[in-house]
Amino acid sequence: DKHQQNNDSPSELAADNSTSEQQGTGSKDNYNLSPGMNAMVFYKKDGKIVTESKAWGLITRHGSTNNPLPTGIGQHFSALMFNARSDTLYMKPTFGNLISKQQSCLVAVDGWFEWKQELKGKKQPYYVRAKHQRYCLWPGLWTNVATGRADEPWLTTFTILTTEAAPSLAWLHSRMPVCCFDAQVARQWLESPTQQVHETLL
Repeated sequence: DKHQQNNDSPSELAADNSTSEQQGTGSKDNYNLSPGMNAMVFYKKDGKIVTESKAWGLITRHGSTNNPLPTGIGQHFSALMFNARSDTLYMKPTFGNLISKQQSCLVAVDGWFEWKQELKGKKQPYYVRAKHQRYCLWPGLWTNVATGRADEPWLTTFTILTTEAAPSLAWLHSRMPVCCFDAQVARQWLESPTQQVHETLL
Protein backbone atom coordinates (compact mmCIF):
# COMPACT_ATOMS: atom_id res chain seq x y z
CA ASP A 1 0.00 0.00 0.00
CA LYS A 2 1.03 3.61 -0.61
CA HIS A 3 0.46 6.34 1.92
CA GLN A 4 0.82 10.09 2.28
CA GLN A 5 2.62 11.35 5.35
CA ASN A 6 2.29 14.90 6.59
CA ASN A 7 4.95 15.75 9.14
CA ASP A 8 3.31 18.90 10.50
CA SER A 9 3.15 18.01 14.19
CA PRO A 10 -0.46 17.58 15.37
CA SER A 11 -0.58 20.59 17.66
CA GLU A 12 -2.85 19.06 20.29
CA LEU A 13 -0.44 16.18 20.70
CA ALA A 14 2.92 17.85 20.45
CA ALA A 15 2.76 21.56 21.14
CA ASP A 16 3.96 21.38 24.74
CA ASN A 17 6.89 19.01 24.65
CA SER A 18 7.54 17.46 21.24
CA THR A 19 11.11 17.65 19.98
CA SER A 20 12.89 16.15 17.01
CA GLU A 21 15.56 13.54 17.58
CA GLN A 22 16.95 14.02 14.08
CA GLN A 23 16.64 17.64 13.03
CA GLY A 24 16.57 18.02 9.28
CA THR A 25 16.50 14.28 8.63
CA GLY A 26 13.50 12.78 6.88
CA SER A 27 11.25 15.61 8.01
CA LYS A 28 9.77 16.51 4.61
CA ASP A 29 6.28 15.46 3.63
CA ASN A 30 6.28 12.07 1.88
CA TYR A 31 3.55 11.58 -0.72
CA ASN A 32 4.51 8.02 -1.57
CA LEU A 33 5.27 6.34 1.75
CA SER A 34 5.50 2.57 1.41
CA PRO A 35 6.44 -0.34 3.68
CA GLY A 36 10.20 -0.58 3.94
CA MET A 37 10.67 3.19 3.80
CA ASN A 38 11.49 5.54 6.67
CA ALA A 39 8.79 7.63 8.29
CA MET A 40 8.74 10.17 11.10
CA VAL A 41 7.03 8.71 14.16
CA PHE A 42 6.00 10.06 17.55
CA TYR A 43 7.07 8.13 20.63
CA LYS A 44 7.86 8.78 24.27
CA LYS A 45 11.43 9.16 25.48
CA ASP A 46 12.56 10.34 28.90
CA GLY A 47 9.08 11.58 29.71
CA LYS A 48 8.70 13.63 26.52
CA ILE A 49 7.00 13.01 23.20
CA VAL A 50 9.64 13.15 20.49
CA THR A 51 9.78 12.44 16.76
CA GLU A 52 12.31 10.26 15.00
CA SER A 53 12.76 8.65 11.61
CA LYS A 54 12.17 4.90 11.80
CA ALA A 55 11.90 2.23 9.11
CA TRP A 56 8.44 0.81 8.44
CA GLY A 57 8.66 -2.93 9.02
CA LEU A 58 9.33 -4.32 12.46
CA ILE A 59 12.57 -6.24 13.05
CA THR A 60 13.01 -7.87 16.45
CA ARG A 61 16.04 -10.11 15.84
CA HIS A 62 19.34 -8.71 17.05
CA GLY A 63 22.61 -9.22 15.24
CA SER A 64 26.05 -9.79 16.68
CA THR A 65 29.66 -9.31 15.63
CA ASN A 66 29.83 -12.94 14.57
CA ASN A 67 26.41 -12.93 12.95
CA PRO A 68 25.56 -9.33 11.92
CA LEU A 69 22.27 -8.28 10.37
CA PRO A 70 22.39 -7.48 6.63
CA THR A 71 22.91 -3.86 5.62
CA GLY A 72 19.78 -1.82 4.91
CA ILE A 73 16.10 -2.41 5.56
CA GLY A 74 15.60 -3.78 2.05
CA GLN A 75 17.67 -6.85 2.88
CA HIS A 76 15.04 -7.82 5.48
CA PHE A 77 11.96 -7.03 3.38
CA SER A 78 10.44 -10.52 3.22
CA ALA A 79 10.70 -10.92 7.00
CA LEU A 80 9.44 -7.48 8.05
CA MET A 81 6.26 -7.14 10.10
CA PHE A 82 4.52 -4.16 8.51
CA ASN A 83 1.21 -4.66 10.33
CA ALA A 84 0.10 -5.93 13.74
CA ARG A 85 -3.45 -7.25 14.01
CA SER A 86 -5.30 -5.49 16.81
CA ASP A 87 -7.46 -8.51 17.59
CA THR A 88 -4.42 -10.62 18.55
CA LEU A 89 -2.03 -7.86 19.64
CA TYR A 90 -1.88 -8.78 23.33
CA MET A 91 -1.67 -12.51 22.58
CA LYS A 92 1.54 -12.37 20.55
CA PRO A 93 4.76 -12.54 22.60
CA THR A 94 6.63 -10.35 20.11
CA PHE A 95 4.18 -7.48 20.45
CA GLY A 96 3.46 -8.13 24.13
CA ASN A 97 7.15 -7.67 24.90
CA LEU A 98 7.20 -4.27 23.19
CA ILE A 99 3.98 -3.23 24.93
CA SER A 100 5.41 -4.17 28.33
CA LYS A 101 8.37 -1.89 27.57
CA GLN A 102 5.94 0.88 26.49
CA GLN A 103 7.48 0.97 23.01
CA SER A 104 4.36 2.41 21.41
CA CYS A 105 4.35 5.02 18.66
CA LEU A 106 2.17 7.07 16.31
CA VAL A 107 2.49 7.96 12.63
CA ALA A 108 0.67 11.05 11.28
CA VAL A 109 -0.72 10.63 7.75
CA ASP A 110 -3.11 12.51 5.48
CA GLY A 111 -4.53 9.26 4.15
CA TRP A 112 -3.60 6.07 2.36
CA PHE A 113 -4.02 4.25 -0.93
CA GLU A 114 -5.75 0.91 -1.16
CA TRP A 115 -5.47 -1.14 -4.36
CA LYS A 116 -8.47 -3.13 -5.62
CA GLN A 117 -8.46 -5.84 -8.26
CA GLU A 118 -10.61 -4.68 -11.14
CA LEU A 119 -11.73 -6.34 -14.37
CA LYS A 120 -9.12 -7.92 -16.64
CA GLY A 121 -6.65 -8.25 -13.79
CA LYS A 122 -5.95 -4.55 -13.45
CA LYS A 123 -5.52 -2.94 -10.04
CA GLN A 124 -7.10 0.42 -9.31
CA PRO A 125 -5.76 2.60 -6.46
CA TYR A 126 -8.27 4.33 -4.20
CA TYR A 127 -7.23 7.14 -1.89
CA VAL A 128 -8.75 6.88 1.59
CA ARG A 129 -8.90 9.85 3.95
CA ALA A 130 -11.04 11.27 6.73
CA LYS A 131 -13.83 13.56 5.56
CA HIS A 132 -13.50 16.17 8.29
CA GLN A 133 -9.95 15.77 9.60
CA ARG A 134 -6.68 16.99 8.12
CA TYR A 135 -4.75 13.97 9.30
CA CYS A 136 -5.13 10.73 11.19
CA LEU A 137 -2.74 9.10 13.63
CA TRP A 138 -1.79 5.47 13.16
CA PRO A 139 -0.95 3.72 16.44
CA GLY A 140 1.97 1.32 16.27
CA LEU A 141 4.89 -0.30 18.04
CA TRP A 142 8.60 0.24 17.56
CA THR A 143 11.87 -1.45 18.38
CA ASN A 144 15.60 -0.80 18.25
CA VAL A 145 17.91 -3.75 17.56
CA ALA A 146 21.69 -4.10 17.51
CA THR A 147 22.99 -5.00 14.06
CA GLY A 148 26.44 -6.21 15.05
CA ARG A 149 27.99 -3.87 12.47
CA ALA A 150 30.21 -0.86 13.14
CA ASP A 151 28.85 1.16 10.19
CA GLU A 152 25.23 0.97 11.41
CA PRO A 153 25.18 -0.22 15.04
CA TRP A 154 21.42 0.09 15.49
CA LEU A 155 18.34 -0.46 13.35
CA THR A 156 15.12 1.19 14.53
CA THR A 157 11.84 0.02 13.02
CA PHE A 158 8.08 0.17 13.59
CA THR A 159 4.82 -1.53 12.69
CA ILE A 160 1.25 -0.18 12.58
CA LEU A 161 -1.93 -1.61 14.06
CA THR A 162 -4.69 -2.84 11.75
CA THR A 163 -8.32 -3.67 12.34
CA GLU A 164 -11.38 -4.80 10.42
CA ALA A 165 -12.34 -2.35 7.71
CA ALA A 166 -15.06 0.16 8.48
CA PRO A 167 -18.40 -0.74 6.83
CA SER A 168 -17.96 2.06 4.30
CA LEU A 169 -14.60 0.56 3.21
CA ALA A 170 -15.43 -3.15 3.32
CA TRP A 171 -15.98 -3.21 -0.45
CA LEU A 172 -12.39 -2.05 -0.92
CA HIS A 173 -10.47 -4.19 1.58
CA SER A 174 -11.21 -6.44 4.55
CA ARG A 175 -8.80 -4.58 6.83
CA MET A 176 -7.52 -1.06 7.40
CA PRO A 177 -5.06 0.80 9.63
CA VAL A 178 -6.32 1.78 13.07
CA CYS A 179 -6.98 5.52 12.84
CA CYS A 180 -6.98 7.80 15.85
CA PHE A 181 -8.40 11.33 15.68
CA ASP A 182 -8.41 12.09 19.40
CA ALA A 183 -5.19 13.71 20.65
CA GLN A 184 -5.89 12.72 24.25
CA VAL A 185 -6.31 9.04 23.35
CA ALA A 186 -3.22 9.24 21.14
CA ARG A 187 -1.21 10.61 24.04
CA GLN A 188 -2.50 7.83 26.30
CA TRP A 189 -1.32 5.26 23.75
CA LEU A 190 2.18 6.73 23.91
CA GLU A 191 2.22 6.98 27.68
CA SER A 192 0.64 3.64 28.60
CA PRO A 193 -0.41 1.23 25.81
CA THR A 194 -2.75 -0.84 27.98
CA GLN A 195 -5.55 -3.01 26.65
CA GLN A 196 -8.05 -0.44 27.92
CA VAL A 197 -6.42 2.31 25.88
CA HIS A 198 -6.12 -0.03 22.92
CA GLU A 199 -9.85 -0.72 23.01
CA THR A 200 -10.48 3.04 22.99
CA LEU A 201 -8.54 3.29 19.72
CA LEU A 202 -10.78 0.80 17.92
